[in-house]
Amino acid sequence: MRLDAATLPFQVSDVAVAVIRAPLPSPIKFGSWEMFHRDFALVRVTLAGGSVGYSFTLTRDGPVAEAVRLAGRSYVGTEFESPEAAFHVAKSANPATMSTGVGLRGVSLIDLAVWDAVCKDADMSVVDALGGASQKIPVTAIVGYPPTMDLDGVFEQVGALWAAGWRRFKMAVAGSWQQTYDRLGAANAAAPLGRIGLDGAWTFRTVSEAVEFCEGLPIELEWFEDIFPPGDAAQLANLRASVSTPIAVGDEQGGSYYPEALVAAAAVDVVRLDATCMGGASTFLRMASDLTSQGVTISPHMNAHVHSRLLNALSIDDVAVEWGVPGTGVDQFADSLEQPSVVDGYMKPLSPDAGFGSLTNAEWLDGKQIDDHGGVVADLLGNTS
Repeated sequence: MRLDAATLPFQVSDVAVAVIRAPLPSPIKFGSWEMFHRDFALVRVTLAGGSVGYSFTLTRDGPVAEAVRLAGRSYVGTEFESPEAAFHVAKSANPATMSTGVGLRGVSLIDLAVWDAVCKDADMSVVDALGGASQKIPVTAIVGYPPTMDLDGVFEQVGALWAAGWRRFKMAVAGSWQQTYDRLGAANAAAPLGRIGLDGAWTFRTVSEAVEFCEGLPIELEWFEDIFPPGDAAQLANLRASVSTPIAVGDEQGGSYYPEALVAAAAVDVVRLDATCMGGASTFLRMASDLTSQGVTISPHMNAHVHSRLLNALSIDDVAVEWGVPGTGVDQFADSLEQPSVVDGYMKPLSPDAGFGSLTNAEWLDGKQIDDHGGVVADLLGNTS
């Protein structure tokens, strides 16, 4: 880290969180899981000197705000030598809650906001603070949302993205296997030289049905992602040994044995990482560095405003970050922020602003349904009454 000595140690004076509900343009259904909106947690960390940092991610309908408030107690009022030191103190204060699931998501968001605040206090980007270099990196477009999009819609969307310079695409399973096959075929027809991945959205239950599904695939996938609900490395290893399609796993996961258990079981080809729920920047930096040094392929899950900068900080230039197509409901919060400039499959570096750049958009937040006991959004909108 190259942060100015005057910035460290640091002290947090306040941790606050708001939950923002954004309606979906169309409902999204994966098996019995049906979504009519997406809820986002927006965390604000204020340092003793007044500098402010932010982070956000999907709540997945979990009590993330409560987890943030609980983890925040470990941050406020204590002097820390580094963001990593603060993260480990907070996680250790309640290992049963903060080592996995919603608790880990809460402390991850605080960690990211701390990094943002500390770097902004030093007037340095996260990339510069960690000794990296801003450079172009590959991008993947999350296409075909909602999964009810018809074949013409998929073909037109992927074709337009290809013409705009995108070369990697990913879509989710549809309501039936045949609909999924047809949508993959439409995407491939629109971009025959493109790479296409498939998100299983945790809808499969047995190895045999997943194998049967893979045998019917009309195209060669870049990977098949998140096939089963999390928790069974042996099941994944069995699937991986039974199919030629690369297996990618990790969205919304994390915890004490992630991803070590999957790697040890030879269960995956690609380890998915998400700093917003796996341990913030402090854990992402270690995991990404360790896995790539071992020759394990990694892939970040969404949240490209954070992940692209962390990859730049580590000088990793061959790992793609994911972007939802604005307006389709993949990530309405991220849609409101800086968008990528893409040339031949690569995005130019995002703005070199301090921290993680701007992670809030007051205009988009205004008028949303918001639970804002901490005044995070109210302050952004200038509502101080």
